[in-house]
This record gives sequence, C-alpha cells and structure tokens, in this order.
Amino acid sequence: MSTTVPFASQLPHLGEPDIFLKAGPETVGVHSSILLPKALALGKSHPHAQFIELPNISPQTLHSLLNYVYTGAYVPPAPTEGLDPPRPESTTSSSPSTPLMYSVCTPATPLTTPARLLEAYALAQSLETEDYKLKVAKDIVSRTNAQTVWEFLAGCDQLGQTCDSVRSMCEAFIAKHGLTPASHLDGEKPTERKIKERRVKRVRQDHAEE
Repeated sequence: MSTTVPFASQLPHLGEPDIFLKAGPETVGVHSSILLPKALALGKSHPHAQFIELPNISPQTLHSLLNYVYTGAYVPPAPTEGLDPPRPESTTSSSPSTPLMYSVCTPATPLTTPARLLEAYALAQSLETEDYKLKVAKDIVSRTNAQTVWEFLAGCDQLGQTCDSVRSMCEAFIAKHGLTPASHLDGEKPTERKIKERRVKRVRQDHAEE
C-alpha cells in the first residue's frame, strides 16, 4: 500500500519524481537528480531504475534519510511504527494510489530506539550516503550510556558487518567504563546473561592486549 501525500510546494522546480522507493508498506517518489549524487551505491547499482525496494527498512527510517538528502537537516527516525512525521499542507487533492513525494522537514524525535538508529546507520552504509551516516553515528554516540550500549551491541550482532564501526565503539565504551551487564539484566534469562558476560570478558581482554 502506498502513502498518499501530494507534492510539497517547496520544490516545484523539480517536477515529477522519477524513482520510487519502497520501505515496508510505503512507496516514496523521489528525484534522481537529488538522490543519486548523495546515495552513491544506488547510482552504481541502479543508475536507471525506476522502482527500488529496500528490504528490512521501516518507512520512518526512509523518511529520516530523505529528509536529510532533500534539506540537509538530520532528524532521527520516528521512534515507533505508525508515528510518522507531520507533512506539509496539501497543494493538490490526494489519491490512495499516489506515492509520497518527499521534500519535507520532520521534527526531532528524542525517543528513537537504538534498533531504529542502527537501521538508519545500516541503510546509510548500504546506500553509501556518507554524510547521513556520519550524522547517525554521532547521534548513536550521543545516546550511548550504561544501558543503551547493550541494546546497540545486540543490534550490531543482528546486523553483522554493516555495523562493525558501531560495535567497536560500543566495546570501547564498555571497556572504558568497566561496565558489566549484571546491573540491568535482572529480567533476562541466564543464557542471555552469560552471553553478555562472556562478551564483556572478551572486550576487556582485547583492550588489555592493545
């Protein structure tokens, strides 16, 4: 199903979109002249594509990326499913089959989850959107604390090599602050606790050898 939002009046000179991105249930119309110079991987792998599906990416994360691509302003992805950023006022009537044409600014969302931020980082990595990836990385660093570091680390384990840099940052944070998972794992199963305790031990050993 496509999200219906008419083309925003701020960028009428761009005309109609010529690439459509699909993230989850939402299809977004964008302009190759804006997107491809900033998403280098798409320019290499899909230089003439008109429809590109982005698996395992939420609409909220795609909105965050496109907001940065179009405006240069970084706004974290909305924190929960169904919580989309506000849209500009309509300039034309809408149709349920019309994909969203993206050219809007979104408000800050301080409650964005670690998993959603890692999703944004992985998307930027895969598209080679380096400036946006740097913004997300700085956001991740600013939100890393004694509790969230474990959430970021668990997310990195799921995403694999895509988030190696974030994983290294988390492991360095754990080693620097001498953290152990026991302080916030009361609700976890013993096996989960053991896995994280082994990871802490390995991180400390690695840093001791350096």
